[in-house]
Amino acid sequence: MRSLSAVPVLLICLAGLGCQNVECGPNTIEKDGVCTAQTDPPGTQCGPGTYYDASSGRCLNNLVGDGGGICGANTVIVINDAGVPVCVGTGGTGTDCNQPINCPQPTEANSLSICGRIYDLEDSTPLDDGNPANGEPYRDVVLRVYDPLAFATDPIHAPIVKTGAPDSCGRFAITNIPISMLGSGFVAVTTDDAGGTDNLVLTGIADVASAGATLTGRRAWVFRRSTDMLWSNQAGLMGMTFGTRGVYIPIFVSGTPIPPFTGGGPTPGVQVASISTGGQREVQSANDYYFDDTSPLLRKALSQTRPATGANGTALFINASLNNYSGVGAEPAGTCWQKTLAASPMTAAFVQERTASSGDCP
Repeated sequence: MRSLSAVPVLLICLAGLGCQNVECGPNTIEKDGVCTAQTDPPGTQCGPGTYYDASSGRCLNNLVGDGGGICGANTVIVINDAGVPVCVGTGGTGTDCNQPINCPQPTEANSLSICGRIYDLEDSTPLDDGNPANGEPYRDVVLRVYDPLAFATDPIHAPIVKTGAPDSCGRFAITNIPISMLGSGFVAVTTDDAGGTDNLVLTGIADVASAGATLTGRRAWVFRRSTDMLWSNQAGLMGMTFGTRGVYIPIFVSGTPIPPFTGGGPTPGVQVASISTGGQREVQSANDYYFDDTSPLLRKALSQTRPATGANGTALFINASLNNYSGVGAEPAGTCWQKTLAASPMTAAFVQERTASSGDCP
């Protein structure tokens, strides 16, 4: 016969008046019906290499305390509501963007890394400054890697070797680019619209490619459709714009560097020249355009009459078949310019910073 003496006790327990049926193991205590680590003294119950976090009631790895290499530059570690450590950007007003992006060495055989920052062709300002309040334009840009000769010949159908995305400062780091897909011995990095918009002209730069190389401090450029329309209207182009017909954009730099340029400052008084089969520099005045801007970093006032580069050292050159190009003119007298391959790729732009070079004089 079942005893009725337990019934009052059961009723009392159901009323929540003090019955404790949870049995906790060593070094734990009951808390709201759950066994948790005993915290007096704190940390004594956490295993080696861990510590007790009072806010989450969990034992966490010691690495979590300061990130311990878990989080990248300009980020901090935060414990989320689930008790999981996550890396969160520090944000700010762009001061963190003054530092170059970390550029890892290639880890795969016969590959290279290329890193740098993206700038706006119209005013030479960085694509982004790390401040989320500015609309985060970096999200609208994608980077693609090509063999530059394939890009110059047919940018629409050229095989994409690799893709990348800029960070919130507009910086980029593209690693392990396979040399085997760069048959020309050069590498091209381009910028374009990241989504379904058409706000940018596909725009590339090029550099020498060699296995194991880590190319840092490179400047890629965004060429906005609005800038293309501005220049095309000022030039009086009929029909296709610079960007739709294809344009080669050399920027001649020499002397003291003017940031963001590192090879010198934009140089006035230079004319674009193609190199003939006999090695002579030939100016093609029917195809070149220059700027009247007085600032070395602005490209807003295209001229229909200027015969050579203005203060910004920049030219627009159309109908440029794949060939070696250089420049003539500039002060001081006798300044010579590199002879290198270039082109105006159909429906795209190719930007090339050209530096003075005594070794390339006739």
